[in-house]
Amino acid sequence: MVPTRSTSVQTMVPPAPWEEQLLSQFSEHVEGEGGLLREYADLASRSPEDVRYLINMILEDETRHHRLFQEMLNRVRSDVDFRDYDPKVPYLQNKPAHRADLLEATERFLEFERED
Repeated sequence: MVPTRSTSVQTMVPPAPWEEQLLSQFSEHVEGEGGLLREYADLASRSPEDVRYLINMILEDETRHHRLFQEMLNRVRSDVDFRDYDPKVPYLQNKPAHRADLLEATERFLEFERED
């Protein structure tokens, strides 16, 4: 088994070009964003309360965004490498039994937001 250069995937079957591209883009994004998150936290720690409040709101969103990209990376790595990398984005499943409940709830939530 030979790891690919940009993704640390270890499998006997090489990734398809589109998988390699996704792995590379997700990996670069996750690595680059890690530094940005540390900079946000550092700036927040030395800012006055009002600025710190706003920076922490941004940092919460950026942290969630970072986690999503890590989970997408782990999903692709798991599929390519035939190993489990957690946490990862779950597969979308077609579950007709839940479709009506989800649609009703979504319409109710949207209506509330429209009226708000």
